[in-house]
Amino acid sequence: MIMNEMGIKEESSSCSGSQTNNDKDKFIRLQVIVDCYIWMVIIILEFESSHVQRVSII
Repeated sequence: MIMNEMGIKEESSSCSGSQTNNDKDKFIRLQVIVDCYIWMVIIILEFESSHVQRVSII
């Protein structure tokens, strides 16, 4: 019973794997782009805030 269920699960995952893998790749790429954009914004904001603080101190 367990062996048959595993075999069926493997077949079903391999059949539907092409579309889901493409969707996962697109989602991962989009997530990476969003993460990079967020990090860039954070770095820019930190740089501007530190620059403003330095100017105010001077």
